Amino acid sequence: MEETSGAAVEFDPEGAVAIDLRSAAGSLSLRRRADGVWDVSKPLRDRADPAFVGQLLEFCRKARIAETIDRSEVRKGKVTAASLGLDDKNAWRVSWRDAAGKELADIRVGKTAPLGGAAYVSVVDERRRPDIYVVTPDLRGLLARPQEAFRDPRVARFSAEEVVRMAVRKGEGEVEFTRQRAPQKVTVRGQDGKPTEELDEGTPWFISRPLLNAPASQAAVKDFVSMMCGAQVAGWLPAADSTGGATAEKPLLEVTLTGPAGSRPDALAFFPDPGGKGTVICRSRLRRCAFRVAQEIADDLAIAENPDNFRDTKLASMETGLVHTLVCEFVEGESVELRRVGDKWSWRPLAGGKWSDAAGERVEALVKAVNETPILAFAENSLADPGVYGLDKPAFVLRFGIAANASLETPAELTPRNSVTLRIGIDGSRRVHANFLGQPFVYTIGPELGYAIPVKAAKWRSRTLPGWSLRQVRSLRVGVGTAPAVQLRMDPLTFKWTAERDGRDVSEMLVPAAAEALANRSGSLHAGNWLTDGPAAAAALDKPALTLEVVREVYDDAPGASHEETVRLDLALMPAGPTAPYCYGRMTGIEEPFLVDARVLRELSIPLLRAPKAGAER
Repeated sequence: MEETSGAAVEFDPEGAVAIDLRSAAGSLSLRRRADGVWDVSKPLRDRADPAFVGQLLEFCRKARIAETIDRSEVRKGKVTAASLGLDDKNAWRVSWRDAAGKELADIRVGKTAPLGGAAYVSVVDERRRPDIYVVTPDLRGLLARPQEAFRDPRVARFSAEEVVRMAVRKGEGEVEFTRQRAPQKVTVRGQDGKPTEELDEGTPWFISRPLLNAPASQAAVKDFVSMMCGAQVAGWLPAADSTGGATAEKPLLEVTLTGPAGSRPDALAFFPDPGGKGTVICRSRLRRCAFRVAQEIADDLAIAENPDNFRDTKLASMETGLVHTLVCEFVEGESVELRRVGDKWSWRPLAGGKWSDAAGERVEALVKAVNETPILAFAENSLADPGVYGLDKPAFVLRFGIAANASLETPAELTPRNSVTLRIGIDGSRRVHANFLGQPFVYTIGPELGYAIPVKAAKWRSRTLPGWSLRQVRSLRVGVGTAPAVQLRMDPLTFKWTAERDGRDVSEMLVPAAAEALANRSGSLHAGNWLTDGPAAAAALDKPALTLEVVREVYDDAPGASHEETVRLDLALMPAGPTAPYCYGRMTGIEEPFLVDARVLRELSIPLLRAPKAGAER
């Protein structure tokens, strides 16, 4: 025996469309259809086990010669074909052919070799390869099985990823799930920059019957389809018996699965099984055969009687980053419109007016609140009378647009294809209902979403307060409590600070780093929230804990042009005093008071002057 290496089968298995298996016990033929599915064509007629066929084809790629037995040793009687299992009584003969009928390979497979994981193999055409080979992997174990084991053990033809439609019928009722496109391979780049192929999610599932295009719970439908596509045959019925003794003419239920374009739907009918225990009989129209499956498969399929079991229980599933326009209309409140250009959000009253910077995080929070709002009940599936649900005069109307805006002046036109409009109504019993315009479905929701919608226009304002850079500051006047105010001035050419207090020059006592920190910190403030009803804030701000007046240089649109502007900031303690996490704030040019982090008050109250030297005039 001679050790060697090399391919045992020399052809590309992609070209194989026919595989024939023969042994003394019988023969089996496998044929590949135009859609790529392999069938057992004789003596059975059924879909072949794709895992088995895949191993036969993969053998062609992986088969390697581990050792060689020279044919002369057989002729001299040192070894016999029977001892190696290569005689007609014991051998399996396997041949592969292409679409033209040309033989690609024809081999005999004998016993498993002592080497382990290998079998004795000879090529039928001894003129080309006359020796006997020990070949890995061992094909013998794959071939030595009952004929029925070559049949596809899956109940359904398609994998869950391939299915684009699934219908379940029970009696007169039917539930159908559809999606426009199954997952497909897309090229993505990893962190190393190299392209790789991945499966995307495909398009979302919808309930198409008995509800037309009702949003479905993606997890529930995926699990349901996966359950059906993962079901296994529990036992085969003889070809002459497609009933198993069942007397029922009408099935318990029927399932139809639709796969890729061009493929035939897989229609399955389930019947009681008088001769089985814990099983039902399934008849496959596509396979033209019947078999037993576990009773729990039929039980699980029966939950489709109620389509509400598969409905999405979240109000929406919008992607925050895709929203470019938001229009908010209220029966009681200040209606506004918001537009995003690039990454910047702006807002103005819906009736028109000047655009102002908007808090983009507010829009994101609202989209998140809508997405996470739980549906408490499916109130209506055919909206005949909106007034019953308070939707004739909704308390809130929110329109979300996904088309990008070129500018604030030239926005994208909102259409039913690029926007959704959510109406929220309150009925006579104070229950809250939601409906997307153009859809017949009404959902009962809790009141929490209403609380998350800002009805005061100021709430949409950007929480970034007007600011300045150190270069823009010309002077600062800061007063803390009842202490005399300190006036600071900075020379824009030398960046040197001077200080006055009570009309006296106290520049020698000034801490320049503290003055610079005050200018920088005060120019980069953010409001924690806007106070639209703030009598307590107004009262507190009449006696501020800190007052800061800043004269800043503002650059005009004309090149090189600028002007000076004075901004006043007042901060006051909340009733809880210094321990409160926030303090009240008020600033020039902003109508509403606001909350600001209490640390800001402490940071802006830092001492600016050193203590005077002993004997010096204070």
